[in-house]
Amino acid sequence: MVHICNRNDKTVQGKTVFCNRNFSPVTNVEIVTAIEQNPYVAAYYGNRNFAHIKTESFGYALSDASKALQLDKNYVKAFYRRTSANMALGKFKVALKDFDSVVKVRPNDKDARAKFNECKKIVQMQAFQKAIAVEENHKSVADSIDLASMSKRGSMSCFILVEIKNFFIKQPSLVDITVPKGEKFTVCGDIHGQLYDLLNIFELNGLPSESNPYVSFDIQFS
Repeated sequence: MVHICNRNDKTVQGKTVFCNRNFSPVTNVEIVTAIEQNPYVAAYYGNRNFAHIKTESFGYALSDASKALQLDKNYVKAFYRRTSANMALGKFKVALKDFDSVVKVRPNDKDARAKFNECKKIVQMQAFQKAIAVEENHKSVADSIDLASMSKRGSMSCFILVEIKNFFIKQPSLVDITVPKGEKFTVCGDIHGQLYDLLNIFELNGLPSESNPYVSFDIQFS
């Protein structure tokens, strides 16, 4: 079925309102009336989609863009505007598919290419963040230890280690200290697990004590 449109119909009124940047009336009156008179014109839904985007009604914008593409799969503006709505809703992977369709049809469109690259970078960044993400509520190995199934000696050792772990978890990550005037506080960096280096530091600087305190970073002995 072919639907013939009059050049003096509501499309012209809609474009006039677009030029005046008065988008809400377009959504509520002119374009709505045009769609009611002829619901088979992709451009009508494209115009209302544009109005919805300008008024940040992104869910409605998606619906209208999809309807426009249903009526005319070659209506590139609908692809382009649907990507804008999807990006505003944080659906970057979905938006990237539409952007891909746009740049294939308009390979020389610099704006479309720039937004395609921007969207692609966001998708890649999200994939990278997901790959390196660590569960915050991951279960500790200590929580899986069954003390009841161990020998008395082994269970006591594990009990002590678990209690030490629980103690340190409750401690603040940063502790303020006051170094009395005339006294020192030695900061010892990571020695990469070298026991010889640690013993050499003690020989040069003295053993740790209340009068010769140390603070260290990630020292593991080997």
